[in-house]
Amino acid sequence: MSLLVWVVGVAAVIAVSAWIYAAREEQVGGRTGPAVLRGVALVLIVGSLDAPPFRGAGERPSWAVLVDGSRSMELPARSGGPARWDSALTVLAELDPDLVYVFGDNPAAFGDTEPPPPGHALSRLGPALEAVSLGGLDSVWVLTDGALTDRAAALSTARRLGIGLREIRTAAPSTTAGIRSVRAPELVRTTDTVSVTVELAAGGAETLSDSLRLVLTVDGRAVGEASALPPAPGRTAGVAMQFSPEHLGTEVAADFADTGGLRGWLQYRVDLIEPAGALAPPASSATGWIEVSDEGGGAVYVASDPSWEGGLITRELDRLALGGAEGFLLLGDGRVLRTGPPVSPDDESAAEAAVRSGRFTAVRIDPATAPDWLVSGLENKHRTLTLLAGHGRVPGTEIRATAALPGEWYITGPPPPGPVAPLAVGLEFGSLPPVGQLFGLEGLEEAGWRTVLEARRDRRGGSQPLIAVYESGVNRHAVVAGTDLWRFALRGENAGRIYDAMLSGVVGWLLEDYAPRPVRLAEVPDNSRPPAWLVAEGVSDLSITVNSAGRADEVWRAELADPPGTLTGPVLPPGSYRIMTSGNGPDGPFSLERPLDVAEDRSEWIPGAVPDPAVVEAAPDPALRDRPALPRPVWPFPVAAALLCAEWAWRRRIGLR
Repeated sequence: MSLLVWVVGVAAVIAVSAWIYAAREEQVGGRTGPAVLRGVALVLIVGSLDAPPFRGAGERPSWAVLVDGSRSMELPARSGGPARWDSALTVLAELDPDLVYVFGDNPAAFGDTEPPPPGHALSRLGPALEAVSLGGLDSVWVLTDGALTDRAAALSTARRLGIGLREIRTAAPSTTAGIRSVRAPELVRTTDTVSVTVELAAGGAETLSDSLRLVLTVDGRAVGEASALPPAPGRTAGVAMQFSPEHLGTEVAADFADTGGLRGWLQYRVDLIEPAGALAPPASSATGWIEVSDEGGGAVYVASDPSWEGGLITRELDRLALGGAEGFLLLGDGRVLRTGPPVSPDDESAAEAAVRSGRFTAVRIDPATAPDWLVSGLENKHRTLTLLAGHGRVPGTEIRATAALPGEWYITGPPPPGPVAPLAVGLEFGSLPPVGQLFGLEGLEEAGWRTVLEARRDRRGGSQPLIAVYESGVNRHAVVAGTDLWRFALRGENAGRIYDAMLSGVVGWLLEDYAPRPVRLAEVPDNSRPPAWLVAEGVSDLSITVNSAGRADEVWRAELADPPGTLTGPVLPPGSYRIMTSGNGPDGPFSLERPLDVAEDRSEWIPGAVPDPAVVEAAPDPALRDRPALPRPVWPFPVAAALLCAEWAWRRRIGLR
C-alpha cells in the first residue's frame, strides 16, 4: 500500500467516525472525546494491516552474492596462482553486497563476518536461490569455479523465481583429466586373470593433446601400465589393465600376508601419472580390494562344440556375474580352449577346476557324451544353465531330454509368466525363423519345473517347452531345449530384441540375489555415503562389526536375528577399517572378515565440461517485490482495544448507550 492511499483511508475513517457522533447519536454535550477515541482506534486497526508508518525504518536488501564453498575452491585459480577461494574473497570485497550466502551442501547466510573456508562436498546452487527468494531478493551474483553440481536445475529455479543471476568465475579455464571410477571383480582365484577397468574423465575447454598414462599397483608392486587417448571435455573413456595373483610372487600368492593381516585380500591402486600438468590431484588415483580364494566368485561357460551362442552367453555372464566370466571349449584328448580374452589352449584340468570352484556354471552339452568331471561338477551347483545339444538326463536335475523332435518349431508369444515375459512386452513373435532343433523334456511337472517360453510345431501344431526353469530356496536352474537361437540376434531389430529378452531374462534371473558370500558389501562407501550390505536369503542371527584399523576400537555393531535383504550402516570418516561378519547361512554357519578403506567423496574433484558463465535476467513477481520486508506489528491492536474500552466508559459517563 502506498503512503497516499494510506493517508486517504485514514482520513475517511476519521470522517466516518465524526459523522456518526454528529448525526447518529443523541445530541448531548461531551461527544467530541468519544468520537476521537473511536477514530484513533479504527485508524490503528485498519491502518496497521499495511501501514507504511508502522513497517519500521529497516530497508530490505536488494541483492546478494552467493559464494561457492565446495572443496574444489581450494584448488589454484591458475597454475602457481592463489586459491580459487582467495580469488572469490577478493571479488567479494570489491562488490560490497547487501547479503552474502555460502552454498555447497546447504546454504548459510553471513553478515559482516568473513565466511568460513570451503569444505562442502557438493556445489548445490538451487537451495541458495530458494533462500534468497524467501528473503525478498531478486538479484544475485554467483562466485564459483564453474563446477556446479546442479547447474541445469539451479538455472531453472532462478527463472522460475524470477531471480536475476550473473555468474563470475574465480578460476581460469584449464584442461584437466582424472579417474571417475575403477571396477574390478570382487572375488577371484589365484590363477585368474583379473581385469581392472578404469573410467577416465576430462574437463576444461579443450581436449588434451597428450595421451594419458596409468599405472596399476597391487600389494605395493607395479603390475601393469596402460595408455589411453584423452576423452573430450565432459566425456569419459575406459581402459582395462590385467594382472594375475599367482604372478605376484610365491609368498604373496600363497599367503597374502601383506594385506594388513587378512589372508586372501589384495589391495590395488590405479594412478594417473601423465600428463603431469593437467591432472586433477584428488581424482588422479583410486584404490580397491579384491578377495582371492580357491573358490571363484564368477561364472563359467563350458561348451562341447563351437557355437556363436557361447560368445554371446559368456559376454552376458561377464556383465552380470560379480566375479566376471570365463569360457572353455572342449577339444577332446584332455585339451580345452579358453575362449578369452585372450584365446589360448589349456589342459582340461583348468576347466574342471573352474567348474568346481565357480559359483555359477552354464554349459552347452550332449548329456550322453558329457565328461564325467563336468557332470559331477553340475550335480553340486545351486544355479546352472544348460543348453542342450543332445538327449539324456540333464546333469544336476531330475529331468530327461528326449531325441530331437521332428518338424520345424517356432517360438510362440507372448511368453508365460517368468523371467522372459517382462522383457518381451510389445515384441512380435510371428516373424521369427524356426529353431535349429528342439529336444523334448520329460518329467518337468513331477520335478516342479515350469515353462517360461514355448515353441509350436509348424506354427499351428502342438507346443513344447523351449525354456524351462526350476526354483527351490537358493537353487535355480534353467534348461534351453532349442539349438541355434543365436541366429535371432542377426535377423533384424525385433528378432534381436527377442533374443536379448531370452538371454538377459534367464541369465539375470539365475544370478539374481545370488552372491559369492552370504553377506557382501554392496558398494564402497565414502565419507558422504554409508556402507550398505546385501544379505542373501536364508541368513539368520547376523552380526556385523566395524572396527578401526588394527582392530583397536569398535566403531559400529549390528546384531539381527532376522536381517533384511539390505542393511545400511553409519557414515564413516575417512580411514581404514576391518569388517567382521558372522551368522547362519543357507550352507551353515559362516564367519567372514574383510578390509575397508573409506576415502573422501571424490565427486567434487572429478573433471567435467565447464560451460560459459550463466546469465539470467531478473523477472520478479510483483507480489514478491511489494511484500513488506518486516512483519506487520502487533502493538496497534491492543492499543486499539484499550481505546475502544475508554470510549465505552466515556459514552456511559455522558449518558450515551
